[in-house]
Amino acid sequence: MRNTFRTILIATLVAGFSGAAAADEARPYSEGNVVNMSYIKVKPGMFDAYMKYLATTYKQQLDAQKEAGIVVDYGIYQADARNRRDPDLIL
Repeated sequence: MRNTFRTILIATLVAGFSGAAAADEARPYSEGNVVNMSYIKVKPGMFDAYMKYLATTYKQQLDAQKEAGIVVDYGIYQADARNRRDPDLIL
């Protein structure tokens, strides 16, 4: 009785794992790049200073990461804030 229970348990586990492996192979999608977005609210009066930082230090860092193959691409987008909590920039 005990061996039968153990055999059924092992068979169930093996069937469950093999079914999960088959499900992974038949996914209707493929993994791609990861997109990391930052929503930035710039303090009043600091927009020009922040844009200068993005055009110099930030750009140099991302260009180096892109050359090393760490970053595929990057962008800086200005957003129209509709209220005081909305972001001004999206990186």
